[in-house]
Amino acid sequence: EKIPIQTDDVDKDIPFDECDNIYKVHLNLLKQWNQNTAQLEKFIKSPDTDNNGVGDEKKEDASTTFSNALYCRYMECNALMDEQNKRLNQMVSDDHVMTVLNNSMILQRHTANNTSFSESN
Repeated sequence: EKIPIQTDDVDKDIPFDECDNIYKVHLNLLKQWNQNTAQLEKFIKSPDTDNNGVGDEKKEDASTTFSNALYCRYMECNALMDEQNKRLNQMVSDDHVMTVLNNSMILQRHTANNTSFSESN
């Protein structure tokens, strides 16, 4: 999910909803990252591709089943790693850097407005 680029004038009052939206977008991205990381760690720690306990008469079927399960696991891991890699590549893009800077300015302005308001009351 891309973070929306904010081009509004940062000198005006920033509504809390806009700051809350920035927070929610970042929180959602972190949640997706953590879910994918947990899934990859699960694949590493407890593979589902074990064929123990299979009798000799079923070894050929078990071998095929094991190969299919291993291939499926590889494809799942590969898809998760591709998704994580796309996120990492987005972080260094010019668009993302500008988005982060603009959002940072919005949040700083919002914080400064709220701080000065709190101090005056």
